[in-house]
Amino acid sequence: MSQNGHRAFNRRHLARSLLGLTVPSGERFVHPDHRPGARSFDDAPSSFHRDAPDADSASSSRDRFDASVYDKDFAIRNAVRAREGRASLVSFGFTSDLWFALVNEYRWATVVALEVGLEVALIAACGLALWVIARLEDAGSEEERGRGRPSFRSKILLALTTVRLSTDSIYGWRESDPSSAAEVFVLACFGWAHWFVLSIASALIVARALRPQKALAFAPDMVVTPNDGAQIRFMPIRGSGLSDAENQLVNVDFRVQFMCDRYLTHDMTLARSSYAAWPSFDVGTLTVTLEGSAFDPKLPDGERRSLQQVLVTMQALDLDGNQAVARANYYRVPFEDDALERAMRPYPRILFGHKFVDCYRIIRDPTTGAPVRREPKFCCDLDNFVKTEPASCGDVVAVGAV
Repeated sequence: MSQNGHRAFNRRHLARSLLGLTVPSGERFVHPDHRPGARSFDDAPSSFHRDAPDADSASSSRDRFDASVYDKDFAIRNAVRAREGRASLVSFGFTSDLWFALVNEYRWATVVALEVGLEVALIAACGLALWVIARLEDAGSEEERGRGRPSFRSKILLALTTVRLSTDSIYGWRESDPSSAAEVFVLACFGWAHWFVLSIASALIVARALRPQKALAFAPDMVVTPNDGAQIRFMPIRGSGLSDAENQLVNVDFRVQFMCDRYLTHDMTLARSSYAAWPSFDVGTLTVTLEGSAFDPKLPDGERRSLQQVLVTMQALDLDGNQAVARANYYRVPFEDDALERAMRPYPRILFGHKFVDCYRIIRDPTTGAPVRREPKFCCDLDNFVKTEPASCGDVVAVGAV
């Protein structure tokens, strides 16, 4: 089991520890401030703070879209919540945990490296087994001793036949002694092992390919304007956005909840939470109904300050019937721990007293300033999808899609 984001190592569960799976930590959690020689967030290296534009201020606008923002939720939760346990292995089984990690947690590079490493290990083990059998047979036969001892290289080349490589066509045909019964048995066993590994690899590729697609992005910040309440901006991202209806999402459903400082979760009502269809690269805005929400200006100031996080999720289908999902977890700024807040940048934020920068503009004649008379008549600036700016009490923001 990981402690504050650091993987634990347990000798009683060696295989699980090496593969990064959940194991009992075996000891009571010790706070970083109480560990000898340990660094706190105040001593974090400068690489933690390189993520512009958040490096200047906790509420400054962003300059460009950065998908890494949405991966900070796990890091933040591990930074604020530790785990411990000495005896219980909280798991449904080694095979279940390993398959889940292969499908959902390991990167493609790690999965490919494991497959290649396992294949190489099987070839080496097969070559070694064939070489040992040959040495034993050679030692027990006077006729074989007269022909010279078999080389390990020749047995490795023979082991390659277990992965369907023809040694005759690659290395040239020459007369050789037929394999013994023991060699045939070893080749058959390792050939089956290679086929089994290949079948698992094929199933793994299919399982990873069938995961719900990432087809929609939420803006990295949500805003709370003085007059219009809370707004969350979204945009489907599928293909180039220039082809036909295949790039659309259909049956698009949103859900929003907030968490207070007592870790209680409450539903929030959207002015509109579902759409029949939404095209790719078309920016929309979700508006939270103020009455009864954590952003209701009628609430006492203490209750409004209790808001800590807002979680928004999306479920939809593409026109092939495949599921698409998206989510974002927005955090109130600033954190109580200023060093932790700086270390986690960039992360999704709740910005009070801000509004989104307009994405759409009317195309006008550069000379007269009059709107053009034929299509296209308006343009979408995708750079503004992530940008925010301070809002005054007199601002009334067009909500776009409600």
